[in-house]
Amino acid sequence: MTSTGETGFNLVRDPWIPIGSDLVSIREALAEAHQLPGWPGGDFGLAETVIRLLVPMVYRITGLDDAAIGDAEFAERQQVCFEQGRLREDAIDNYLDQYVDRFWLFDGPSELTPFAQDPSLSDVPPHEASKAVTAWASGNNPVLGPHTDTAELSPDLAAQRLLVLRAYAWGGLHTKHPDWKGQGKFLGGPLRGTMSVHPVGSTLAATLLSHLVPLPGGDTEFGSPFWEQPPLPNPVVPHTKRAGLLEQIAGRQDKTMLLRTSDGKITGFTLAEGPGVDRRLFCDDPYVLLDSDHEPQKPKANKAFWRESEGLIRDERNKPGRRVVQARILDWAAGENSDLYISERFSWAVVSHLGDRSKDLQWARNVTPHLLRLFDRAAGQKAQDFLSAADQAEERMVKQIAKVWHATGQMPGKAADKAAVYLPARAEFWRLAEYDFWEAVTARDGLSQENRTGRLRTHALAGFDRATGHLTRDQRALMAIVESRRWIEGWERPRSVRSENQTSDEKETAT
Repeated sequence: MTSTGETGFNLVRDPWIPIGSDLVSIREALAEAHQLPGWPGGDFGLAETVIRLLVPMVYRITGLDDAAIGDAEFAERQQVCFEQGRLREDAIDNYLDQYVDRFWLFDGPSELTPFAQDPSLSDVPPHEASKAVTAWASGNNPVLGPHTDTAELSPDLAAQRLLVLRAYAWGGLHTKHPDWKGQGKFLGGPLRGTMSVHPVGSTLAATLLSHLVPLPGGDTEFGSPFWEQPPLPNPVVPHTKRAGLLEQIAGRQDKTMLLRTSDGKITGFTLAEGPGVDRRLFCDDPYVLLDSDHEPQKPKANKAFWRESEGLIRDERNKPGRRVVQARILDWAAGENSDLYISERFSWAVVSHLGDRSKDLQWARNVTPHLLRLFDRAAGQKAQDFLSAADQAEERMVKQIAKVWHATGQMPGKAADKAAVYLPARAEFWRLAEYDFWEAVTARDGLSQENRTGRLRTHALAGFDRATGHLTRDQRALMAIVESRRWIEGWERPRSVRSENQTSDEKETAT
């Protein structure tokens, strides 16, 4: 791979993107995309920000940023790109050579603004609470990314964490921006607390090409990512112009600055307060799941995306008050003008950012090859039927767990503490139910009601045992455990089978 050679670090020239078993530069990632795996490495938040960094470049390189073409022609051109299987190297060089000087992470020419940073923050006195080293939290500092103790950051790791910080940071730190007058609402990273869907191909080239969607319509323009625009003289001045699609994909948050010691070692970041970019000025993000009010759909704690898929297939007209989840990439993939996602056998990665003010920020990624099947009316109905039955089974399981804990006198009173009691059972139950969900959706005849009930009963028992197994030595809990297991095992079984199981349980208890 490329070596740094000269002093300084440039993201176009120097390797920093983890993919496969190595690090690659931006130029290598694009030029070798047809030979690289379809999804970047590192944690899921980093992988998503890398994809979002590269996609605007692919729009330019392929010429699919032409606002004059309609959806049908866009689909035809996109299909040609897929058939070619790789990005044109001359087009890559022509594009990157125009903007390479905007990608100096540090030690570039003195007249250039460092990549994705606000140089005015160098006037802010360094402070421990403002060091956003992503492995630990201090003050308002969020934990973001690989949880390792790092006193000094290598340039590649600093580049990775800088992008994650811009995309997911919760909020400002100990000091206000030196140029900010305290007006305007503070906004954190644009992907904080969101769920995004991403098609994933067999190669990085296929993945990037599959992310291209036509203009959403209305007054939206393609716009330009921040590295194509002149550096802002004051990054905290509120944006007032509606941003285009490429600016939305690339995201913008310029309230960061690398912290470096006198000997040039990178120790962390400063992140200062400022109004940022109000997302109302953006067009709809093509990958973020939005509700019917065009607000980002927040992921639910400990709930895998496929469990939330019911929201994708609900019809607001038939279920008043229900919110419809949507994303432009799903509309395009399932639309009549584009069948390339199905023909190219794409899987889908759903990246959820789970975070709250406790600073316990993390990402989850769910992968499924069958996401588009949910838009088929029959498959959608099967999904709803399965989720309804599974929700009922989970509720019954939780009630039996509560009985056991109450029998011991150990059941906590606070709602959050009760949720912690049920958490292991719910996690185990839904982990086991995922395979059944996709079988129910994709199988020609789905799952019969008897098979579905039997499997859910088995999963409920597994979850029940996970939450109560450590209580079996407590004599107060033992009888309650036996009774609850018997009840779950007999749930919705034919009467003859229930009677037979009950007799067997009574013999075992007597023994």
